[in-house]
Amino acid sequence: MGRVFVLGTSHLYVPRLPSAVMLVGSRGNLALYPHFQGVKELLKPPFGPLFRKVEEHLGQGNVVLLATGDPLFYGVAQMVVKRFGPSRVEVVPNVSCMQLAFARMGVSWQEARHFSLHGRGWRGLLRALTLTPRYLFLFTDPSRTPQAIARYLLGVEVEGVKMWVFTSLGTPQEEVEVLTLEEGASRAFKEPNSVVLEKELGGVPHPFLPDEEFLSARGLLTKAPVRSVVLSLLEPRPHYVIWDVGSGSGAVAISLSPLVDAIYAVEKKAEHLEILRRNRVNQGAWNVVVVEGEAPDVLEGLPSAVMLVGSRGNLALYPHFQGVKELLKPPFGPL
Repeated sequence: MGRVFVLGTSHLYVPRLPSAVMLVGSRGNLALYPHFQGVKELLKPPFGPLFRKVEEHLGQGNVVLLATGDPLFYGVAQMVVKRFGPSRVEVVPNVSCMQLAFARMGVSWQEARHFSLHGRGWRGLLRALTLTPRYLFLFTDPSRTPQAIARYLLGVEVEGVKMWVFTSLGTPQEEVEVLTLEEGASRAFKEPNSVVLEKELGGVPHPFLPDEEFLSARGLLTKAPVRSVVLSLLEPRPHYVIWDVGSGSGAVAISLSPLVDAIYAVEKKAEHLEILRRNRVNQGAWNVVVVEGEAPDVLEGLPSAVMLVGSRGNLALYPHFQGVKELLKPPFGPL
């Protein structure tokens, strides 16, 4: 009985094939081995029929599946191991696109974060950027291109971030560009590509910052002891989306930002909005999305929330809200 080898490939280093009766991969990866004499199959969905063919050929010898870079890093190897079992699969990694990108940048990447936009919406990107100390590597797809990423970030008022765009990494056609978000939003890019966002402003917000860390007007700031009690009562979760109605200085929203997916900070007063935006930038709380206007009208079209935070008067505007409601003043408990 043969084994399944999941082989990482790259144009920088084409690994030697083990003895095999079947070779599976993309057209580009199969072209790396023009002299292979066995059966060749394209690696594409649906995978059920393909894996049945692999099982049949394992009775004759080894089968090699060609992947790109590290097959266990957003690659096909996990699916193969699940289907055939770890005792029958050997994974041979190559240089991943993330490793290669940071090598081109000439910076260490052990503290970098990564996020995949492949086949998904934008949800989670702002949280990932908020929790990133400096570098965030992004896996793109044909819809979430570098241009689309830049336009999205500008649309939610992200500042102090530049983007590295990598095209055809590891090939003779490789290109590396460092751009502002405005520059990235103004043009299209060749495929395949990937992106690193580099934060130049703010750090990672902390849920229990002292009052001195926030800009405020008289009576606008929710004090630190109150914020601490509010956070403990809310029991925030990483997947939560919260509406903070009447956000004021944004202190509560910013305190929540490292703990939840997104907070929509609704504020109607111009002087409060200026302070809210400056606090958001200063703390790097990019998953706090500022919504200018008066509730409830401006909430039309926002993502559904699991929790509504605000004053008693603001909460009273939503008698039919089905999620959790919390006051921002004593007694702090749910209505």
